[in-house]
Amino acid sequence: MKKSRATWVECGDANSKYFHAQWKIRYSHNAITSIYTEKNTKLTDPKQIEAEFIGVFTGLMGASTSELPYLNIEVVKKGECSTLQQQKKLIR
Repeated sequence: MKKSRATWVECGDANSKYFHAQWKIRYSHNAITSIYTEKNTKLTDPKQIEAEFIGVFTGLMGASTSELPYLNIEVVKKGECSTLQQQKKLIR
């Protein structure tokens, strides 16, 4: 067993100074303290960082809609079919 794991087993799960030090280290590694926007502006305020993430992901995912597009069965039934060459090109 590694020394660090042995120390964790011995001291880690207790409400000790060691436990809190490890928690602070882990928290600091998982925290996002600053980001750069697409315009190369550095943001450090947590509210601005949150707003930037929401804006970027909303742009990627798109807005919600009340109506979903559907497949028109008549177009599928009467429409042209792909040739074998077109099908192979799509597969590639």
